[in-house]
Amino acid sequence: MSAAVRKTALVAVLAVTTLTVAMAPSAAAGGGGSRTVQVQGSQIPVDLLTGTYEVRSDPGRPGLSGAWQFTSYFELHLSPDFVVSTGTEVFTGCLDANGDNKCKKHEPSGTLSFNFVAWARLDTSVVPNTEIEGGCLHPVTGGTADFAGATGELSMRDFLVGKDLRTTYRGDLALTTGSSAASGSTTGSESTDSGSAAPEQSPGDGAAAPTAAAAGTLPGAMSRAC
Repeated sequence: MSAAVRKTALVAVLAVTTLTVAMAPSAAAGGGGSRTVQVQGSQIPVDLLTGTYEVRSDPGRPGLSGAWQFTSYFELHLSPDFVVSTGTEVFTGCLDANGDNKCKKHEPSGTLSFNFVAWARLDTSVVPNTEIEGGCLHPVTGGTADFAGATGELSMRDFLVGKDLRTTYRGDLALTTGSSAASGSTTGSESTDSGSAAPEQSPGDGAAAPTAAAAGTLPGAMSRAC
């Protein structure tokens, strides 16, 4: 990629990132009525054609556990091997406080909506082109159930491990004081409840599945995680 194209790509990414983040509430704006939780984990493709992924927390660390769905997608090829994309997504699941990837009743659950802006470098020697590396930002734009009023942002990084593309995420989520995470423990240690343990539930329990976007708005067969 030439220096001119690289500069144009960088300007485009920065411009879209600034617009996307500016349009979303920030975690810092939550003020005294919220508690900020640092989350980290990984994202795993389930069905690239429909833009469906699984999100998991790192073992022993707070993170998101559940389903991740593209709801809109637009991409711009700035050169044959460099692409910038923007769109919207919905997470359905829970804030896994202790990193065991089991959604319990005392852990907050619901849906989180995101905008995103992503960049990716592609291997153009194969068809379809596949991603070599990339990254993306995901500001929170809304939430339901225990995530109502949530703010924050996730950042994701794509990288190759051998021939496999891996995606990790880190970020901050600010939950309102009315949610179970804002009032309870969200450290990596195992939380304890008085009496018998609460029954476990799957990440999708109690929350409606997100609706897939219209045809042509999803990334299709491209092997991209962000």
